[in-house]
Amino acid sequence: MAAGLLMIGAAVPLATPTAAADLGGDCCADLEERIAELEATTARKGNRKVSLTISGWVANQIMWYDNGPASNAYVTGVGSTLNSHVTFTGAAQITKDWSAGYVLQLEVGTSDPLTAGNTAFGAEGPSGLHIVKNHGAFVTNSVDVLYSYWFMKSDKLGKVSLGSIPQSSSHAAALVDGSGSLVPANWVPLDGMAINLARHGRQLQLPNTGFPQGALMWCGSTQLPLAGDCNGVPLNGIRYDSPTFGG
Repeated sequence: MAAGLLMIGAAVPLATPTAAADLGGDCCADLEERIAELEATTARKGNRKVSLTISGWVANQIMWYDNGPASNAYVTGVGSTLNSHVTFTGAAQITKDWSAGYVLQLEVGTSDPLTAGNTAFGAEGPSGLHIVKNHGAFVTNSVDVLYSYWFMKSDKLGKVSLGSIPQSSSHAAALVDGSGSLVPANWVPLDGMAINLARHGRQLQLPNTGFPQGALMWCGSTQLPLAGDCNGVPLNGIRYDSPTFGG
């Protein structure tokens, strides 16, 4: 401590005459503004402006059917792209207006109501998402990457995302459904799509698969019978979301 005091004392005679510091006025306001600016612009260095959010849900259901000549009940998930999942969302504030981040969503596939009940699969319906992601591989219990993309977002200019990303039309009609039944009983006809149609007490048959309801509804964009939600499966691409206007 003595050495410190001596150093300060020795420096005083060498200094030119100065006026005392003015602590009044806007000095503190300017200092606080500068500190806030530095905090906002150093997010990339890993300070408290970087966040990681882990979210998701677990969803299963009992699906029962009776087509006349056959009936059964299965415990299934709620359908590909809506199944049980975990989502990791990382975000960093770059400036007051700009932020950047990354989203990774993993979907856990159990018996899929899209394929369960089919003559070939019974209660062990393979995951529709896994079929698309793995070139037709039939697996009942699986973990697949549903979304994996990074984004840049501005409150004024909007959001740009790049990677394996949901299309803007994905679940577009279902998400505005005010019934609150999106997960347990969504309007997209995923449930029972593989169960055979029947006529005059006999199940209609095609080679190896029967004649499922899904044969009547087909999405050329995904090559799957998803009917009301043809764009539910994510694609590799670039997506732009405009900012909110007037709200």
